[in-house]
Amino acid sequence: MSLSGFVAKKPLNWLRTRAKGVLSSRQVLAYPKCGNTWLRLMMYKASCVEQGIDDERYLSDYHVSLTGLPNIMWSHRTRHRRDLVGNDNTDPNLRFNRLTLFIVRDPRDVLVSCYYHEVFRNGPGVYSVDEWSEMFSGAASGSSPSIAAYTRSAIRGIDFVIHFFNHWLSVQGDFADFQIVRYEDLRSNPVPTLIKAMGFLKLPVSERSAKVAMEFSSFENMRQIEMANTMPQADLARPSASESASGDSRSFKVRKGVIGGYLDELDDEVVALVNEAVGKRLHPTFGYTETGRLGTL
Repeated sequence: MSLSGFVAKKPLNWLRTRAKGVLSSRQVLAYPKCGNTWLRLMMYKASCVEQGIDDERYLSDYHVSLTGLPNIMWSHRTRHRRDLVGNDNTDPNLRFNRLTLFIVRDPRDVLVSCYYHEVFRNGPGVYSVDEWSEMFSGAASGSSPSIAAYTRSAIRGIDFVIHFFNHWLSVQGDFADFQIVRYEDLRSNPVPTLIKAMGFLKLPVSERSAKVAMEFSSFENMRQIEMANTMPQADLARPSASESASGDSRSFKVRKGVIGGYLDELDDEVVALVNEAVGKRLHPTFGYTETGRLGTL
């Protein structure tokens, strides 16, 4: 695309986002790597089966649906990614008068997944030297930063993730209605959890449609979609040619999706650090315990 085409497309996308915001009465909020893309695919497929519609453009952030598929705002961004979420630092497209589904995942697994995304999918070219250094506790831009440094970072580390979770829980009463869905529940009990989440958003779904959606959104199929680069959604774009050619699975959006994988990725000292953070600072409502055992929600 030419530069002129890119410049012309930006305001058009902005207008589409604004229009979608006006038409949306539902929104899904999540910190990155909590299963936002996975749930989005499931809801899309279930709605398509339910209504006999199939339009992959619906998955694009910039597509305004004028068919039977509902417009839903999906967000895991703050206004400024380097700052803690708060009243002056939230996505301007979020609205308190919408039904709001909040996707959460064990912050320790979120942390590991985000680390791989930043280092192997984004890379230092996405950030300024100062941003890279701040994100990895002083690491030089051309270096290979450690996951331990990322864990302790003030702008992406474990306390940053915990603050995000706690903040939205603390203001849940400001929304028209607010419900939490856990990534782990979608993994262990997928069909009932999907039906419950869609029911909260007032999206009709049968058990049959939910089962088809689960098969469509399987790990294997999502990886194939990512490799084929056919989905009109930036989240599932294929890694760059150099990354995919190397066979390095760390660069893929669909990487592992396991529960409790942080125990295999972090050394004992860092595991103790993140476990303590979750135990002492994460609100117990989410059900994530210091020992890693999943409590009730």
